[in-house]
Amino acid sequence: MNRDIFTAGRFPAAGQFDGIKPLSALIIHKNPLLAGEFKRTIKTLGEYDTTVMEAPGTDEALKLIYRNPFDVIFFDLESIASQNISAFVDFILQVPVAPVITMVSVEWAGLGRESVMAGAQDWLPIEGLNADLLSRSIGYAQDRFQLKETLRSMALVDSTTGLYNKTGFSAVALPQIQNATRSRRPYLLFSVDVPSLDEILEHHGQKERSNAMVLIAQALWHSFRRSDVIARTGIEEFAIYANDATTKSADIIIARVKQYLLDREKSEKWPFSLNIKMGYVGPEADFKTEDTVDEMIRKARLLSF
Repeated sequence: MNRDIFTAGRFPAAGQFDGIKPLSALIIHKNPLLAGEFKRTIKTLGEYDTTVMEAPGTDEALKLIYRNPFDVIFFDLESIASQNISAFVDFILQVPVAPVITMVSVEWAGLGRESVMAGAQDWLPIEGLNADLLSRSIGYAQDRFQLKETLRSMALVDSTTGLYNKTGFSAVALPQIQNATRSRRPYLLFSVDVPSLDEILEHHGQKERSNAMVLIAQALWHSFRRSDVIARTGIEEFAIYANDATTKSADIIIARVKQYLLDREKSEKWPFSLNIKMGYVGPEADFKTEDTVDEMIRKARLLSF
């Protein structure tokens, strides 16, 4: 099939948008001709200052995604998934951090629609793709992704810390843990206990206990990656799923969390002391497909503490 069929144009008209916006894009493909034409087309979008990175497969893409905050991800279904939607599903379960747009020939339009049902924000036909269509799809995908995240966060986020709650952790992290277990990818599940919260409540009240929980949440946000899933899973418990992480980095992360709290305590002179316990497990925990998040966290606490 001849895929050298992009048509470039200039979009939008002057004055339609307030200013030039940065756009970091990733295209996952195994077709250099497609990628070359795609990059030339996306560079013509007048409202964006675009940077584009490429990955020849999902493994390479995930490594880039964990290190870079992409604004949008393009996935060539034909060359990467070989018309197999299950390969795309395995990928999308691990990418909750950016809108995904799939690309496929018109003759495989059904596959494009399936990809949207599986979690993509939009799909684009390769034939006749131009700057106008590409720009509209990017805007639509970003709006749809943001709306989805907003609606999900209303039910899945802990109101005190802003982290995921247990339901959110189950919805976001559980599929990733199951996928990593099936594909034998490295990962770590961290468990954090804060036994001093009860003492803070008893001696300093609910307000200071809430302040302490926020401090712990900030320490975790500071120490883990954007792609990691961080949650408050109990009154005194937190859990973190770190994909593609190994035991070599675990002790560094734990030391970073504790140092962050020590530095804050010294500079701000808290009226309380925070005592936290952190542990972790990896694939050796032998989680089962039917395990719930509660069961996984219980196993993690037993093995790590």
